[in-house]
Amino acid sequence: MTTNNYLTPIYRRSYSILFFTLLLFILTGCGEKREQTESTAEIALFVPGILAENPSFTMMYEGTKRAADKSGLNVIIIEGGYDQQQWKDQMTALAAEGHYTLIVTTGPAMIEICSAAGKNSPDQQFLCLDGFYSGELKIASYRFNHRELAFLLGYFAGLITSSEMEFANKQIKIGLIAGVDDQQMEKEIRPGFEIGFRTVHPEGIIDFRVAENQDDIEGASTLAQSMISEGVDIIMPIAGKANQGVVTAAEEWGAYVLWYDSPGFNRKPGTAVGSGKISLDLATESMIQKILSEKSESFITEEGHVFSGILDFLDTEKHYLKGVPEEVRNSMNTLMTRTREGSFSLPFSN
Repeated sequence: MTTNNYLTPIYRRSYSILFFTLLLFILTGCGEKREQTESTAEIALFVPGILAENPSFTMMYEGTKRAADKSGLNVIIIEGGYDQQQWKDQMTALAAEGHYTLIVTTGPAMIEICSAAGKNSPDQQFLCLDGFYSGELKIASYRFNHRELAFLLGYFAGLITSSEMEFANKQIKIGLIAGVDDQQMEKEIRPGFEIGFRTVHPEGIIDFRVAENQDDIEGASTLAQSMISEGVDIIMPIAGKANQGVVTAAEEWGAYVLWYDSPGFNRKPGTAVGSGKISLDLATESMIQKILSEKSESFITEEGHVFSGILDFLDTEKHYLKGVPEEVRNSMNTLMTRTREGSFSLPFSN
């Protein structure tokens, strides 16, 4: 267990399945439970992946730490790694410790995992961001309107592919590369992206592909090269670490890239021409404060939209203002004005 230099102690732990199995046996078999006092009260941040490799996880950590600092709590970071088969055992063992004021995590898949862990540890309070829970367990949730954000980026991609920009070709064809073709991608992000694009070009073509591995940068680069060679001139990758391979291919083969949920212009200015943002830090901080202040015995669920300031299309960043034609920016400005004031919004998927 190591600490960093922050005022609030931060600890990272990495667990194996064997360790979790032994821990569950000890805790459940012996009935041992650590006493929680004000000085040792802690929030556990369960990262379904590696913290440093995902900007969204970093934002979740920042929001957790700010809320913890205000409440005088410590934060424990548990990195679950990329083997999703282990997450359920890891979360179940974590909850079984009975030590944490709150366990915070993110992702639609984590709702089911928290629910399973909560059934074994009914006194444990969870916060699952980017998911929706409705039930009797102590699971708070916060879901983001991905259809709305994807719509804005699809609309922007439609404007770029028919613009006079250097790499915009005569084909009206854009691309979307997913790291995981899950329900969130199929029901929210992909449909929103398509609706936005077809608002500009009803007959345009969307090339949708799924990367084999979110860690495979080279494989994603090859996939992007294939798409570009077939006429795609702007791609939105949502594939974790593999996004970098898409950026490299776009730079080398002459195409543009959109970033989805975190500022992406600095990754390759001139190649990355548009970016969305999900303020996971603000959502995390506000939800933790609400949970701690209300001490609710039932679930709390909230939603994030563009008009609430949680989602946004970054149209004031210097690379955007410099690299995107005025005509395109004017069209986006009209749409963003309506979206930010709440006169335009897409409903959540069922």
